[in-house]
Amino acid sequence: MGEVPTEESKSLKSQVSEAKTTFRILQMNEEGLKVAIKEALNENYQLQESQKHLLQEAEVLKEKVSDLNKQKITIEDSKVQAEQVLRDKENHIKSLTERLLQMKDQAPVLGEDLTDDGNLELEMKSESEIGAHLDNQPKEALKELVYTAELNAL
Repeated sequence: MGEVPTEESKSLKSQVSEAKTTFRILQMNEEGLKVAIKEALNENYQLQESQKHLLQEAEVLKEKVSDLNKQKITIEDSKVQAEQVLRDKENHIKSLTERLLQMKDQAPVLGEDLTDDGNLELEMKSESEIGAHLDNQPKEALKELVYTAELNAL
């Protein structure tokens, strides 16, 4: 004896069918969410590893910058020292030049003194001998100046 489906049983069957369909959709959504969560966790892990790597690289770069700053300071100090040495050498050259000019100016005066002081020996010498004698005095003084300059340069 077959029962004739009633409106109420049809409605229940329809609701059960809809509930089963909704349940399957929810299961599929759950699977999709699980996959999405797995991918997100994997991406998060990769980002954390990248961050660690970048922090290590930043530390290495920081050390390099520190070393470069130290080298820069050393170079600047060397430059200041080199400039001071250069100024000292220029001052030394200037003083040597002034002394040479003084010697040049004094050479004719020495020649006049030698001939005017009444020394018979010098008066009797020829002009070429007197010139040679006067030439030797500045040369000797110049040699002395060059020697002094070489000692100071060391």
